[in-house]
Amino acid sequence: MKILRSTIDMLRVLLCLLVAHFLRETYAGTRKPPNGTWIRMGMLNELMHSDRTPGCEFIPGLSSGQSRLCHLYHDHMHVVALGAQQALVECKHQFQHMRWNCSLEDNVNVFGPVIQIGKYHK
Repeated sequence: MKILRSTIDMLRVLLCLLVAHFLRETYAGTRKPPNGTWIRMGMLNELMHSDRTPGCEFIPGLSSGQSRLCHLYHDHMHVVALGAQQALVECKHQFQHMRWNCSLEDNVNVFGPVIQIGKYHK
């Protein structure tokens, strides 16, 4: 039982490192992602349910650095998509009682309706 638990903990750490790496790559780019962020890969069914990966140009939200990695490691992208999906599920679970619900940029939300809160600006 302890071995299984430590394996699960190790997988969580690896997933967090992968997410941190892609977040760093996303914000290191000079251009804004065209359709949200890389985490949208977790919403692309064709990436998660197939060993065949669509071309990198069809994956929304990749920065230039991420796009280079995608071309270099094209056959790994379906696993990255699975990791992104797991990150979204974990994010939703961790923030289920908070106002922020893991929404993406440009008012796009992967979890359905977002609580819209007015902001006060001076």
